[in-house]
Amino acid sequence: MAIDNSNARNAGVDFTKLHNVEEGHWGAFVNIVDAQPGEKILDCMGGQGQAAEKTLKHQPEAVLFVQDRVADAVAKAKANLNLPDENFVAGDACEMKFDNAEFDTVVVKMGVHELQKQQQVTLFKELFRVLKPDGKLVLWHIFLDDNNFQEIFQAIVRKKDDLGGFKHQVENRYFPTDTETRSNLQAAGFQNPVEPYKFTHTFDLSKRLNELGGNTFKLKGLQDFVRQNFPDKLKDEYVYKEICQNISFQIQMAIYSIKKS
Repeated sequence: MAIDNSNARNAGVDFTKLHNVEEGHWGAFVNIVDAQPGEKILDCMGGQGQAAEKTLKHQPEAVLFVQDRVADAVAKAKANLNLPDENFVAGDACEMKFDNAEFDTVVVKMGVHELQKQQQVTLFKELFRVLKPDGKLVLWHIFLDDNNFQEIFQAIVRKKDDLGGFKHQVENRYFPTDTETRSNLQAAGFQNPVEPYKFTHTFDLSKRLNELGGNTFKLKGLQDFVRQNFPDKLKDEYVYKEICQNISFQIQMAIYSIKKS
């Protein structure tokens, strides 16, 4: 039976380093969140609490909660953040135990794609429920505006997760296009997002070695898969490069601000 490393991945990987998040990107994020003293903010699907940490550093008088499905990740967030124990919640983001209209702001950083396609509207409906009237959703995720690239990117990530033994991710992840995200938000009741803050991220296969258990044979398998499946017609647009057998390409990240109507 194949080992499922999904929880170990979520608890053990430093995603700030993996995603090459620069201080300028974090600065844009905290400015979009715009936390105020006493505001109640949820870092939903927050993993080890990096977004909560940056928010608290910017506004120490905000009231932060961190939620994630992986208990080990929540435990790491609890160890890293000086917050009451009850502010850390392990559980399903699509069915949270928070009250209606409890939060001024909800943040989801790189979390929506962890859910199956049909669950993403369910997530947005739940976030709409826990937000106060005129509350704000800050959504940070991969910006995909091309259906052809969405399919190849989905296949690349699924291959990586399969090689790494991350069964949950293989079975559940879906990376939506920008059009799908906007449609799902509107279906949940949110206003149309303002034009997001965007920045470029280099998807470097060599940096995924940790997720592959340090196995260079598996890394070669991932590189071969990308080499064979990345369409030639998209290579210039996505700055596809091969250097010393390693492969990288560029994708766009986006940070959205969406109001609850």
